[in-house]
Amino acid sequence: MKKNDRLNKCFMCHRDKFDIEFFNKNFDDHRKEEHGIFNYVYFIPYLLKKNPEVYTRAESYAWKQFILRNFDWLPFQNDNF
Repeated sequence: MKKNDRLNKCFMCHRDKFDIEFFNKNFDDHRKEEHGIFNYVYFIPYLLKKNPEVYTRAESYAWKQFILRNFDWLPFQNDNF
């Protein structure tokens, strides 16, 4: 990944800084809070420790997709904004 991309594009959704800030969102906040990569890294271990009977709908969906090895639920380079 080019240095310019690392500084000016979100790793997960691949939106550039200009597009995100055009909608009055702070780019750094977007990368840390909305698409913080460590949120995704720790999500599956979090689900492994959590009782499946108390999963939220989103957690249940993500877990089922993970078991099926379908990772479409991740926002990686998703064109939706």
